[in-house]
Amino acid sequence: MEPAEIARFTGVNRHAWDTIAVVRGEGLHPGELFAQGEANLAANELPISQWRGLDVLHLQCASGEDTLSLALAGAHVTGVDIAPENIRHARRKAEIAGMQATFVVADVYQLPSELLSAGFDVVFVSCGALGWLPDIKQWAGIVTAALKKGGRLFVDEIHPLASCLEFDGRRYVAVEDYFRRNRPQWNAAGPPGLAGTGPDDIMPETVEFRWPIGDVITALARSGMRIELLDEYPNDRPELTTQQQEELRKLPGGFVLLATKDRDCP
Repeated sequence: MEPAEIARFTGVNRHAWDTIAVVRGEGLHPGELFAQGEANLAANELPISQWRGLDVLHLQCASGEDTLSLALAGAHVTGVDIAPENIRHARRKAEIAGMQATFVVADVYQLPSELLSAGFDVVFVSCGALGWLPDIKQWAGIVTAALKKGGRLFVDEIHPLASCLEFDGRRYVAVEDYFRRNRPQWNAAGPPGLAGTGPDDIMPETVEFRWPIGDVITALARSGMRIELLDEYPNDRPELTTQQQEELRKLPGGFVLLATKDRDCP
C-alpha cells in the first residue's frame, strides 16, 4: 500500500482515538493503582515471564496501562501511540505513579528513526492493535527493524475469526469476511463496545482491517523473524448466556504469538 493511502487511513483513526481518549478520560486502570504496585497486565503470566532490565517498545500503547504494567515488572519501556490525547493520559498516569516510562506520539508507519535503530529486546503488541493496520507487510518490517538481533516480538491479540461470527439463537453464523485483509471497513460510529465508553457516547468514524493469522505469520517470517510460539485460546464473553458461552468456547477468541529476530531485514 502506498504511503499516502496509509496516511489517509491512519489520519482518520488518529482523530477517532483522540476523541475516544477524551471520553475515557483518566479512567481504565488509573495512575493511583500503579502507584500501589497494582498492574493492569499480569506480566509474570506471559510467555516472556522475566521482564526486568529489558528494553521494550510497546506499539499502539493507547493510554499506557499495559506499558506501565511492564514497567512495574522491571522493564525499560517506551510506549508509542498515534493519538496525542492517549499519550497525555499515559504520561499523566506515569507521573501519578512515580514511574519511569517514555511515551511517544507517532504513527507506527512513521516511527522516529531513533526508535527504529534503538535495538529493542522486545516489541510488544497487545489486544486490539492489528486491526488498525492498513499494511501488515510494512508493519512486520518495522517491527523487525526496531529489534536487535535475537530480540523478540510478543503479540497478545484478539483472534481475527472472533469478529466474523455471531450467535443467531441456535448456532454461530458467519457475518464478516475472515479474508478481508487490506480492504477497509469503515465504521460510522467508531468501534462498538469499547471499554471505558458507553452506548450514549458519540464516537467518530474509524477504519479497520482484518488480517488472517497466516498473513501475520508470513509477513514476519519474510521480514527476518522466526516463529517460536503461536497459541490460540477460546473465546470468553461472560455477558452471554450459558448456552452461548458453551458454543462460543468451541471457537478461538484470541492468540499469543512469540517470534525472534534471527537475521537482518531483507
